[in-house]
Amino acid sequence: MKHILIIEDEYIIALSLYNYLIRHGYAVTSGIIDGSTAIRAVKQNHYDLILMDVKLEGCLDGIETMAKIRTFSSIPVIYIADVSDKSTQERADKTNPVAYVSKPFDYEELIEAIEQSWKANPDKTGGKPPSLLLLL
Repeated sequence: MKHILIIEDEYIIALSLYNYLIRHGYAVTSGIIDGSTAIRAVKQNHYDLILMDVKLEGCLDGIETMAKIRTFSSIPVIYIADVSDKSTQERADKTNPVAYVSKPFDYEELIEAIEQSWKANPDKTGGKPPSLLLLL
C-alpha cells in the first residue's frame, strides 16, 4: 500500500485530504503543520509521496522545507497552494515537484496527479521503513 504524508497547516483541508485518501485505499499520515516536524518525519519514516502546502506554520514554508528534504531524499512531492504567482512556482520548481495543485482543488485532479507520480517515480521513495501512523 502506498503511503502519503500530508503536510498542511489548515486543519479542515488536512482532515478532508486524509479522509478522501483513506477512502481511496492509501495509507496516510497527517497532522504535520510545520517544516521542522515534516523534515523529522521524512527522516524517521518511509513515505511514497508528500502532499505539501506551500504556506506552513513556523519559520520554514513548504518550499523551503522541501528543499531541506531534498538534501537527503528524492521522495516525490505534490505542492498544494492557494497562491499561484510566478515567483512561488519558480521557487517550487527548484525542488522538482511532480505536480502543483491550486486551492481550491478538485479531488479527482489530485488523485490523477498522485497516480501519475507513481508512474513517473516508481523507485523514488524516501525515508526509512514504516513506523507509527500519526492520525488527526
